[in-house]
Amino acid sequence: HVDELAGLISGMNQYKKGGNDRQNMLQLFNGGPIKVDRKTGGASYAPNSGISIIGGIQNDIVPKILDKECFSDGFLPRFIFLNIGHLSEYSMEGITENDMSFWENVIDYCYAIPLVLDDAKRVKSKVLILNEEARLIWIDFCNSYRSTANYLSKKSATFLNKLTDYSLKLAGVLHVIRSFINGCKSDAIKSIIDKETILDSICLAEFYAGQTTKLLKLYEPGTAKMSERNKVIIRTIVKLKNNVSGGMLPLKKIFETCNESLPEMIKITSCKSLGGILRKALYLETQEGSGGVYYLVWDERKINKLFKEAFDSSILSEKCLVSTEAENNKIYEVENMEIVNTCL
Repeated sequence: HVDELAGLISGMNQYKKGGNDRQNMLQLFNGGPIKVDRKTGGASYAPNSGISIIGGIQNDIVPKILDKECFSDGFLPRFIFLNIGHLSEYSMEGITENDMSFWENVIDYCYAIPLVLDDAKRVKSKVLILNEEARLIWIDFCNSYRSTANYLSKKSATFLNKLTDYSLKLAGVLHVIRSFINGCKSDAIKSIIDKETILDSICLAEFYAGQTTKLLKLYEPGTAKMSERNKVIIRTIVKLKNNVSGGMLPLKKIFETCNESLPEMIKITSCKSLGGILRKALYLETQEGSGGVYYLVWDERKINKLFKEAFDSSILSEKCLVSTEAENNKIYEVENMEIVNTCL
């Protein structure tokens, strides 16, 4: 674990010319044998290798540290990304003892899974097999994702193969956790992965696809970021579409609905203030009706464009957006890239 992932990556080959730290990292992802040559200690050979890295990195640093070379050599797609977003409020609630105990028992269970070595002292892989239903579901998922490659940017396309691969790795992780929950002994884990497990692993892969889409936005030069409050306004407008009458949506309705979900300090102060935001920041038209009541002039094209801008509604993320209300436990369109996770 490293608090600052940037330090680990920028430090590769720092003290040697022609070093191969980066290449070794790429090789470790496959978990196979590895050879290390040292000037003083000679060559050493490890029949089994592997490394897991968990760390944090800030938005502004990502494109500088994880540069173009990280796309071309496949280094970046080996990571899976988790965007923790902004914490809405401070809470004294921590991880419960039951949750911590469960997690510790799962880890102990995994360590108790016996390793089988071959004659060369290499670890023999335990092969997990998808049952027929699970296999057909995964093939459909894989083909669906890979068929989009021609419609994506080169950067987006580099992640597709790794994301489909990760869906299988995640299926293996879920399979082991469920074996533990079901009371299966660590030396008797079944080798068949069922339909429910593969469906859940695909959901996780699609979640990380949404996180990847957000990451790639950091590489787009000159993209003005929409404020979180304006995102709430756009989401509210889309949500209130059924309240449009005669091409008009009352500003009061938008004002009241927005403020229900905004923190006290950034609530919109008045319908007049809301009108100014709509016109000056979002370039939407408002109009005064009878009795001094103001309305938003409904412009489907502009509103859809703003919604896509706010929530990255692109090829990959459309698979991940659940609804315009973006349920809290399924939000993929968060703002800051705080944590990067990988299993290399």
